[in-house]
Amino acid sequence: MVFSEKIMVLINEKGITQSQFIKDLNLSSSAVQNWRRQGSRPRPETMKMIAEYFMVDRHSLENDSMPLARLSAEDMDILSENCHKSPALNQRISAMESEYVITEEMIARFSNLLDAKFTFLINTSEKEYNPAVHALNDRKDVDLNGIYDICELADSYASDDLSKNIMTQISRIIMYRVKTYLPDYKDKAKDDYYYWRDVLHINYDKVKYLLFQPTANAGMNYGFNLSELLRIRRITGISLKFLITGIGEPFPDETVNA
Repeated sequence: MVFSEKIMVLINEKGITQSQFIKDLNLSSSAVQNWRRQGSRPRPETMKMIAEYFMVDRHSLENDSMPLARLSAEDMDILSENCHKSPALNQRISAMESEYVITEEMIARFSNLLDAKFTFLINTSEKEYNPAVHALNDRKDVDLNGIYDICELADSYASDDLSKNIMTQISRIIMYRVKTYLPDYKDKAKDDYYYWRDVLHINYDKVKYLLFQPTANAGMNYGFNLSELLRIRRITGISLKFLITGIGEPFPDETVNA
């Protein structure tokens, strides 16, 4: 389903008119018409605004090969709890989003946040995170505001190889923490592939890529998007903070939903 068709589905689901949609988001009616007639798309900041308006994952909204992924009220609460924006961070994210450029300074911050060496984050041939090999020896004070950076990266369409590589390796760190800290993972996961595909409902091509790397679908050569990240948190019960940083208790509310 192409972008313009997804918009019409969402408008109908919300029970509003196209005119109301345009008015609510202060859009140009001609621009909206061009989405349908010419196949054009809005700018990244407008795409983000539309995704938030309809409470859907932005990646699924702009990627024609993906079905729409709705974000629940619980998902929004999780983001609110874990992804606090500071003004300075907001400016950094806006710059990253508009230019789609990840700098060495950003990767260094991700490295400290995730407890993973710089070399691991940029090298997708490292197919499994091993803290004995890949964790930092001198991890500095961790700025938990950086969790929002990861959420923004997961919510962005990775258009360059470096962004795809970084999100791939972040996803492999998250997979390690689920496999290590989910009490009944070994009972549920007779096979890693089927657990991530059938229990956590990650696209099978993406699971193959993250676990083994071969995939016939080049569009899946990247890590978890935001809706998948939130789904993993919701189904496993492991906090978003712990999935990303490994800091604190995996289950702060002492409940596991899986």
